[in-house]
Amino acid sequence: MSTSISLRINPEALSKPKGYSHISASEGIQVCVAGQVAIDKDGNTVGIGDFSAQAEQALANVAIALEAVGATFKSLLHLTIYCAESVRPQDLAHLGGPLKRRVEEGDPPPITLLFVSRLLNPDWLIEVQATAAVAEIKS
Repeated sequence: MSTSISLRINPEALSKPKGYSHISASEGIQVCVAGQVAIDKDGNTVGIGDFSAQAEQALANVAIALEAVGATFKSLLHLTIYCAESVRPQDLAHLGGPLKRRVEEGDPPPITLLFVSRLLNPDWLIEVQATAAVAEIKS
């Protein structure tokens, strides 16, 4: 199974992005991953009150979902990250490590980060939604 690799584009007429790309395009089958939160395989919330632990678990869940169709973080077309408004701006630094371990340095996908009043479960601090592309779906 081969995954398609997205083309990253950063037009010179736009500001130079730091940690994301402006545009991502790819041929292949589009894969949409529902928002993943800090819950383990058994449905238990991981790291209540700990943004770092929750970011790690949510991104690990995205990786598991991508793997199920033969995709990886390199296949990403876009990431949308939702953070509860209770997350302090300085806590966002704890998102960098888990992202950098998964996203290829120098070739990050477009990423949108939003603060929302709360997520479905008040114990959840982060939710990560992904769009990727693959040449074919792993069966």
